[in-house]
Amino acid sequence: MDRNDPYLLNLGDYQAHVFRAAERKDGELIFNGSVLHAQIIVEALFRTAKTVVKIFSDGLNQGVYGHSSTIAAVKRFLATGDERKVVIVHEQPKLDGDQQNIFANEFANDPRVTIVPLPSTLRSEIDFHLCVADGQSYRFEEDKLGRAAVASFGGDRGTAAHLDGLFDRILAFSVSEMPA
Repeated sequence: MDRNDPYLLNLGDYQAHVFRAAERKDGELIFNGSVLHAQIIVEALFRTAKTVVKIFSDGLNQGVYGHSSTIAAVKRFLATGDERKVVIVHEQPKLDGDQQNIFANEFANDPRVTIVPLPSTLRSEIDFHLCVADGQSYRFEEDKLGRAAVASFGGDRGTAAHLDGLFDRILAFSVSEMPA
């Protein structure tokens, strides 16, 4: 057993490892297997993003996006530049009307945060979740019913660019299907 393996460390050490990797932006693959790991990675994506964060989620899991540290990281991200934006495509029919969704309620009136519902025609077709920052860093959850995911900051630009393009296609379709 490697005593330096970040997945065997306590949560504070895991967080420190993820934040260091996010600052280095060297492409180290980071794995997560829990909601708390996901929250730490998403927070790190917002902490290091410079222009845009794109999220595809089934409903903005409260343990990840509603966590006070994530909310604070999003606020800091948005506060550092008028050009910064967050774009979200979600599977829930009416996420912005859900009083229980902390993230959606916190940023509902911020013009830099766009929340778009995924058309029902695609809901059963997409089995994953993703979050991409600046087209360079990402978290990808292949099975949206599980919590296992992989993340990378900066170095795996091919995968990040692919996920960024995939998000853009999902967003374009979702917007085209919105009622006028």
